[in-house]
Amino acid sequence: MRQSKHPLYVVLEGMKARCYNKNSPSYKHYGGRGISICAGWVDDRRSFVAWALENGYEKGLTIDRIDNDGNYEPSNCRFVTRAENCRNTTKTKLTPEIRTEIKNIKKAKPDIKFQELADMYDTTPDTINRALDRMGERNSMLTVRVNKKEKEEIYGLLNYIRNKTGLNRSDILRKAIKGMRVMV
Repeated sequence: MRQSKHPLYVVLEGMKARCYNKNSPSYKHYGGRGISICAGWVDDRRSFVAWALENGYEKGLTIDRIDNDGNYEPSNCRFVTRAENCRNTTKTKLTPEIRTEIKNIKKAKPDIKFQELADMYDTTPDTINRALDRMGERNSMLTVRVNKKEKEEIYGLLNYIRNKTGLNRSDILRKAIKGMRVMV
Protein backbone atom coordinates (compact mmCIF):
# COMPACT_ATOMS: atom_id res chain seq x y z
CA MET A 1 0.00 0.00 0.00
CA ARG A 2 1.33 3.45 -0.89
CA GLN A 3 2.00 5.79 2.03
CA SER A 4 -0.52 8.38 0.78
CA LYS A 5 -3.34 5.82 0.93
CA HIS A 6 -2.88 4.82 4.58
CA PRO A 7 -6.31 4.86 6.30
CA LEU A 8 -4.92 6.96 9.16
CA TYR A 9 -4.05 9.70 6.68
CA VAL A 10 -7.76 9.89 5.90
CA VAL A 11 -8.48 10.19 9.64
CA LEU A 12 -5.95 13.03 9.95
CA GLU A 13 -7.36 14.83 6.90
CA GLY A 14 -10.84 14.60 8.44
CA MET A 15 -9.52 16.11 11.66
CA LYS A 16 -7.88 18.94 9.70
CA ALA A 17 -11.10 19.66 7.82
CA ARG A 18 -13.14 19.79 11.04
CA CYS A 19 -10.61 22.06 12.76
CA TYR A 20 -9.32 24.34 9.98
CA ASN A 21 -11.70 24.35 6.99
CA LYS A 22 -14.41 26.95 7.63
CA ASN A 23 -16.41 25.45 4.73
CA SER A 24 -16.61 22.04 6.44
CA PRO A 25 -20.08 21.29 7.85
CA SER A 26 -18.41 20.14 11.10
CA TYR A 27 -16.17 23.20 11.49
CA LYS A 28 -18.60 24.96 13.87
CA HIS A 29 -18.36 21.99 16.28
CA TYR A 30 -14.54 21.85 16.17
CA GLY A 31 -12.48 24.74 14.77
CA GLY A 32 -15.32 27.14 15.44
CA ARG A 33 -15.09 26.20 19.14
CA GLY A 34 -11.30 26.59 19.17
CA ILE A 35 -10.43 22.89 18.80
CA SER A 36 -7.09 22.38 17.04
CA ILE A 37 -4.58 19.63 16.26
CA CYS A 38 -1.14 19.43 17.83
CA ALA A 39 1.55 20.84 15.55
CA GLY A 40 3.50 17.57 15.49
CA TRP A 41 0.60 15.79 13.80
CA VAL A 42 -0.21 18.64 11.43
CA ASP A 43 3.41 19.06 10.34
CA ASP A 44 4.26 15.35 10.07
CA ARG A 45 1.46 12.93 9.34
CA ARG A 46 3.82 10.00 9.90
CA SER A 47 4.11 11.02 13.56
CA PHE A 48 0.30 10.83 13.82
CA VAL A 49 0.29 7.36 12.22
CA ALA A 50 3.06 6.17 14.54
CA TRP A 51 1.22 7.50 17.61
CA ALA A 52 -2.07 5.93 16.48
CA LEU A 53 -0.54 2.51 15.88
CA GLU A 54 1.13 2.61 19.30
CA ASN A 55 -2.09 3.71 21.03
CA GLY A 56 -4.72 1.20 20.05
CA TYR A 57 -5.74 2.03 16.49
CA GLU A 58 -7.46 -0.86 14.76
CA LYS A 59 -9.61 -0.96 11.65
CA GLY A 60 -13.18 -0.05 12.61
CA LEU A 61 -12.24 2.28 15.48
CA THR A 62 -12.57 6.07 15.40
CA ILE A 63 -10.49 8.77 17.03
CA ASP A 64 -12.08 10.32 20.11
CA ARG A 65 -11.12 13.32 22.21
CA ILE A 66 -11.33 12.41 25.90
CA ASP A 67 -12.10 16.01 26.90
CA ASN A 68 -14.70 17.22 24.40
CA ASP A 69 -13.32 20.76 24.78
CA GLY A 70 -9.71 19.67 24.40
CA ASN A 71 -7.58 19.57 21.28
CA TYR A 72 -6.55 16.64 19.15
CA GLU A 73 -3.28 15.79 20.89
CA PRO A 74 -1.69 12.62 22.26
CA SER A 75 -2.76 13.23 25.86
CA ASN A 76 -6.40 13.83 24.87
CA CYS A 77 -7.04 11.22 22.18
CA ARG A 78 -7.92 7.56 22.08
CA PHE A 79 -9.55 5.11 19.69
CA VAL A 80 -13.08 3.87 20.38
CA THR A 81 -15.96 2.17 18.57
CA ARG A 82 -18.40 4.34 16.63
CA ALA A 83 -21.11 3.54 19.20
CA GLU A 84 -18.94 4.76 22.07
CA ASN A 85 -17.97 7.87 20.11
CA CYS A 86 -21.65 8.64 19.47
CA ARG A 87 -22.38 8.45 23.21
CA ASN A 88 -19.62 11.03 23.80
CA THR A 89 -21.05 13.58 21.40
CA THR A 90 -22.67 16.80 22.54
CA LYS A 91 -25.68 15.84 20.42
CA THR A 92 -26.81 12.90 22.59
CA LYS A 93 -30.55 13.24 23.33
CA LEU A 94 -32.74 12.12 26.22
CA THR A 95 -36.48 11.39 26.01
CA PRO A 96 -38.89 13.63 27.95
CA GLU A 97 -39.63 10.75 30.32
CA ILE A 98 -35.95 10.24 31.12
CA ARG A 99 -35.43 14.00 31.58
CA THR A 100 -38.28 13.97 34.13
CA GLU A 101 -36.68 11.02 35.95
CA ILE A 102 -33.35 12.86 36.05
CA LYS A 103 -35.02 16.00 37.40
CA ASN A 104 -36.72 13.97 40.14
CA ILE A 105 -33.47 12.25 41.10
CA LYS A 106 -31.68 15.62 41.21
CA LYS A 107 -34.41 17.03 43.49
CA ALA A 108 -34.25 14.00 45.80
CA LYS A 109 -30.42 14.03 45.82
CA PRO A 110 -29.30 17.64 45.19
CA ASP A 111 -25.63 16.75 45.74
CA ILE A 112 -25.55 14.02 43.08
CA LYS A 113 -22.92 14.75 40.42
CA PHE A 114 -23.79 14.98 36.76
CA GLN A 115 -21.28 12.20 36.07
CA GLU A 116 -23.25 9.83 38.33
CA LEU A 117 -26.48 10.66 36.48
CA ALA A 118 -24.71 10.29 33.15
CA ASP A 119 -23.46 6.85 34.14
CA MET A 120 -26.99 5.82 35.15
CA TYR A 121 -28.40 6.82 31.75
CA ASP A 122 -25.43 5.89 29.55
CA THR A 123 -24.83 9.46 28.38
CA THR A 124 -22.51 12.38 29.18
CA PRO A 125 -22.56 14.94 32.01
CA ASP A 126 -23.05 17.63 29.35
CA THR A 127 -26.26 15.98 28.15
CA ILE A 128 -27.55 15.75 31.72
CA ASN A 129 -26.74 19.44 32.27
CA ARG A 130 -28.57 20.49 29.09
CA ALA A 131 -31.59 18.34 30.01
CA LEU A 132 -31.85 20.01 33.42
CA ASP A 133 -31.33 23.47 31.88
CA ARG A 134 -34.24 22.88 29.48
CA MET A 135 -36.41 21.98 32.44
CA GLY A 136 -35.65 25.19 34.33
CA GLU A 137 -33.16 23.67 36.77
CA ARG A 138 -30.61 26.50 36.42
CA ASN A 139 -28.39 28.25 38.92
CA SER A 140 -29.46 31.69 40.14
CA MET A 141 -27.78 34.92 38.99
CA LEU A 142 -24.42 35.87 40.43
CA THR A 143 -22.22 38.89 39.65
CA VAL A 144 -18.48 38.72 40.18
CA ARG A 145 -15.98 41.55 39.66
CA VAL A 146 -12.44 40.59 38.62
CA ASN A 147 -9.34 42.49 37.59
CA LYS A 148 -7.13 41.48 34.65
CA LYS A 149 -4.87 39.31 36.80
CA GLU A 150 -7.85 37.52 38.31
CA LYS A 151 -9.26 37.00 34.85
CA GLU A 152 -6.22 34.83 34.09
CA GLU A 153 -7.06 32.73 37.15
CA ILE A 154 -10.52 31.93 35.79
CA TYR A 155 -9.13 28.98 33.84
CA GLY A 156 -7.96 27.47 37.11
CA LEU A 157 -11.42 28.01 38.51
CA LEU A 158 -12.98 26.40 35.43
CA ASN A 159 -10.81 23.33 35.93
CA TYR A 160 -11.80 23.21 39.60
CA ILE A 161 -15.50 23.42 38.73
CA ARG A 162 -15.03 20.82 36.01
CA ASN A 163 -13.47 18.41 38.50
CA LYS A 164 -16.24 18.99 41.05
CA THR A 165 -19.23 18.78 38.66
CA GLY A 166 -18.10 16.61 35.77
CA LEU A 167 -19.17 19.34 33.30
CA ASN A 168 -16.90 20.32 30.44
CA ARG A 169 -15.57 23.85 30.09
CA SER A 170 -18.01 24.94 27.39
CA ASP A 171 -21.03 24.01 29.54
CA ILE A 172 -19.51 25.72 32.56
CA LEU A 173 -19.00 28.85 30.47
CA ARG A 174 -22.50 28.55 29.00
CA LYS A 175 -23.91 28.42 32.53
CA ALA A 176 -21.70 31.35 33.50
CA ILE A 177 -23.00 33.40 30.57
CA LYS A 178 -26.60 32.52 31.42
CA GLY A 179 -26.37 32.86 35.19
CA MET A 180 -23.23 34.78 36.14
CA ARG A 181 -21.59 37.94 34.82
CA VAL A 182 -17.84 38.29 35.07
CA MET A 183 -16.84 41.95 35.03
CA VAL A 184 -13.32 43.22 34.32
